[in-house]
Amino acid sequence: LIYFTGYILENYPEVKDKWQSKMNYVMVDEVQDCSSLDWAIFETLSGKFGNLFIVGDPDQNIYEWRGAKLETFVDYKPETDIILNQNYRSTSTILDAANSIIDYNKIRIKKDLYTKSGKGDTITHFHGKDEREEAEWISNQIKKLTKPKLLSKGGKYSDCAILLRSSYLT
Repeated sequence: LIYFTGYILENYPEVKDKWQSKMNYVMVDEVQDCSSLDWAIFETLSGKFGNLFIVGDPDQNIYEWRGAKLETFVDYKPETDIILNQNYRSTSTILDAANSIIDYNKIRIKKDLYTKSGKGDTITHFHGKDEREEAEWISNQIKKLTKPKLLSKGGKYSDCAILLRSSYLT
């Protein structure tokens, strides 16, 4: 659909003019994951009025495998840049860790994330040699946390959650 849309807008000026006239404003979210064809489409659609508003974070780029070109976003020169660096969901412990890692990204827009949410709990990191060792470590952590004397809030299994990076790990 994206290729077909690009083809239509490029080869049928009457269609391009119609859609440009209908779109006084164009807003694109998650622009860090847009391909060069995506960019061509929304720049074409916003071409008549020039009201293009893009939102994105180059440090959250995950779709390079599908053609996203991070350089296109980072090199884009808007009339106004607004950096949204206050985080409302994470603690300063989490953001300090994130800042220390993302600072090494080579293609990025410099920002320092901060929060007013307080320090929060310490981060525990465990890197197992394989999936089985990771699963055993997680199981042992849950066993420790669900012992009634260690959790004043009840120590129930329903107080725990496991997030997986891939479904095959289940």
